[in-house]
Amino acid sequence: MIKYVDYIKNLINNNLAIIVYDSFKGYLEESVKKKFWDHDFDLAIIFSGLTSICQLLDIIINKPFKNNLHKE
Repeated sequence: MIKYVDYIKNLINNNLAIIVYDSFKGYLEESVKKKFWDHDFDLAIIFSGLTSICQLLDIIINKPFKNNLHKE
């Protein structure tokens, strides 16, 4: 995850950014949060039960894809 933060920083070319993640514990590690802060990212956490409201790609694209994959 820490390497991913560096990768994202290179993509945005020093523009302001907010990163929105669900509450997976790997995202909430102190070392990961520090890496985000070191790169001046704002970090927003979507709490459990709010995926259907805040993460529409999970509902519209990812869930149907995973469902079809499991059927095969």
